[in-house]
Amino acid sequence: GHAAPARHARIGLCPGSGGSLVPRAIELGCTLFVTGEMKHHERLDAAARGCSVLLAGHTETERGFLPRYRSLLAAQMRGVPIVVSSADRPPAIRNR
Repeated sequence: GHAAPARHARIGLCPGSGGSLVPRAIELGCTLFVTGEMKHHERLDAAARGCSVLLAGHTETERGFLPRYRSLLAAQMRGVPIVVSSADRPPAIRNR
C-alpha cells in the first residue's frame, strides 16, 4: 500500500471497468482513480505507483452517464428511438 495524500489534486474517472487506463492516469498526475471495477493486480500496481483506487461498481458508475449518451445518440440518429432501460441492475442484485 501507500499513504494517500490528505487531498487529491488530480482525480481520474472512468465509468465501468477502467483498470487499463490507470497507467495513463498516473502519467497525468492522478493520485486517485475512480472506476467501477478493476483486476486485483491492476489495483496492486496502482497502489505501488502511489495512486489510490475507489471502486464504485461497474453498473453503478455507468448508469449516471446513460441519459447523456442517449441524448448524444438521439442527436446523431434522428428518428430512431433511443431508450435507456430502467430494468438494468448489477448482476448480483438482478438474480435475487
